Amino acid sequence: MIDAASGGSGGGGAKLGEAEAARLLTQASFGPTQADIDRVARLSAKAWLDEQLRASATHHLPLCRSLKSGDTVDRNARTDAWWQIALTASDQLRQRVAFALSEILVVSDTSDALSSQEGLCWYYDVLVDGAFGNFRDLLEDVTLSPEMGRYLSMLGNAKPDAATDRRADENFAREVMQLFTIGLVQLNADGSPKLDARGAALPSYTQADIEGLARTFTGWSWGGARSFSSGPANWLAPMKGFDDAHDRDAKTIVGNTPIAASGSAMQDLARGLDTLFNHANVGPFIGRQLIQKLVTSNPSPAYVERVAQAFADNGRGQRGDLAAVVRAVLLDSEARGAPTPHFGKAREPLLRQAHLWRALDAVPATGSGRYSYRSAQGELLQSPLSSPSVFNFYSPFYSPAGEVRSAQLVLPELQLANESSITLAQNRLYQSLYGDYRGRSGVSDSAILVDYAALLPLAADPSLLLDELDLLLLSGQMPADMRSALLAYLRGIDASKDGGRARVQEAAYLILASPQYSIQR
Repeated sequence: MIDAASGGSGGGGAKLGEAEAARLLTQASFGPTQADIDRVARLSAKAWLDEQLRASATHHLPLCRSLKSGDTVDRNARTDAWWQIALTASDQLRQRVAFALSEILVVSDTSDALSSQEGLCWYYDVLVDGAFGNFRDLLEDVTLSPEMGRYLSMLGNAKPDAATDRRADENFAREVMQLFTIGLVQLNADGSPKLDARGAALPSYTQADIEGLARTFTGWSWGGARSFSSGPANWLAPMKGFDDAHDRDAKTIVGNTPIAASGSAMQDLARGLDTLFNHANVGPFIGRQLIQKLVTSNPSPAYVERVAQAFADNGRGQRGDLAAVVRAVLLDSEARGAPTPHFGKAREPLLRQAHLWRALDAVPATGSGRYSYRSAQGELLQSPLSSPSVFNFYSPFYSPAGEVRSAQLVLPELQLANESSITLAQNRLYQSLYGDYRGRSGVSDSAILVDYAALLPLAADPSLLLDELDLLLLSGQMPADMRSALLAYLRGIDASKDGGRARVQEAAYLILASPQYSIQR
């Protein structure tokens, strides 16, 4: 419930109060629950982050295996495990950051190359374990994962052979630069592009750099394989280097960095990843995307630079400390201060659904404890590790035509919005609130049911009901005109109908369907 302490500044060391606690949880978890708000409101933002950074990781692979059908971990087991962890795990910050990383370091089961759902559970755990570790370690773990190896064809990438006109595969070499580390153009520390004398952005790498890095990443096959060309496929272990299939000639990669001849597959890979990791672009490039995915789509250059500085040095002389980067993202004055006019981000469909279920204490319809939501891809155009390409569900640079583009701003998540997707998302919202709730007869055994028990006692007083829903869904930021309109409408609904459920459902639906909710602020 709203308390007198709400609305404080929420600075790193100050107690938050309920509204700012809900806002922090909206940015750093899969959505606030009343129980979490009550706890976090008594802490400072820093204290809660410290607690979350120390929390043990919840892994997906063991749960995937426990949910498998027969001997096979299928897609249903993987997505059911993801939803259960997103909705119930206590290490919410780690899981939320891992999800953000899954949209940057992309692999997808929409590719025919990835046939193992168990392997995708293992890959997701690589992101979970690396969420607060060092980015250099995470980059290597991702690079050597067989899932990435198959998805971007580094697994089986053999050295060039002039006799057969075989060239090194350039797929991973290109994407590890373009999407995973340095981006297309050279960046200043604040994320702005470096320009040449004519005002054009300077490219961060060339085709020759791609070719050199492709040769650097040759010679890798399945972990445990006896030779480069032999299996068996092992989706649950890092790839293994074979020097006889590795290009051991001298190479030159990005930044005119030489790689000497005669290096092994592992030595050259390490040299290539070190070069990318130490590139000046990585801090602002990755930092800006984490800001966008957690806090706001259009961070100021100063905000990006502060996060990039945390990437460059965690305060103890260490580069790439993701725990320090996450702290910098969430404790920054722009994240914790009052929203400015262009502050905020469009809510991803997947995160909207998770928020709804967490806010309304949703549980599985049956006693199995299985959170089965198998239609997310069709209804929300999103499902974990199922983006249509390596470019994710949407681009961090997407700017819809109109006022946003005219103002030179971006709203990446709106790339998912079209007439069909908006209709499907509203249908899903309606079903969740009016069809799938505890106490209703005839619900599907596989449904996830919202629970109105905590809200029904407030239904007799629309003002109190809106206070609570404002806190849970809008972090206490409901505009006065919106509140007035909702109060007038809710007073016209018979509060005694179904014990007040009609008022609760209408209030929740109108808030969740509103433009004000669509933008997380």
